[in-house]
Amino acid sequence: SAASDVYKRQVANLNAANIALSKNDLDAARTYLAKAGNSPEAIHARGVLNLLEGNLDEAGKLLEQAKAAGVKEAAANLDELRKKEADNQLFDSFE
Repeated sequence: SAASDVYKRQVANLNAANIALSKNDLDAARTYLAKAGNSPEAIHARGVLNLLEGNLDEAGKLLEQAKAAGVKEAAANLDELRKKEADNQLFDSFE
């Protein structure tokens, strides 16, 4: 069916995005994620992308959404986000 074809394409794009993220190819990840739908896993991957890009507020929102939707890896990435925020605050205190 057309709906299952769309779903399969979204999953394929999400898989490609996750591979791109693992290689730190953020441009490719962003392109694939634009076509990956809005599954909890896609929301999580967008959170990771934002985390890697340094968009911590947006990353936090997306990772919290993914965690609430049951994505297990989101909790570890939220821990990573909190560390980055703490590092940034520490850095800011020296300026």
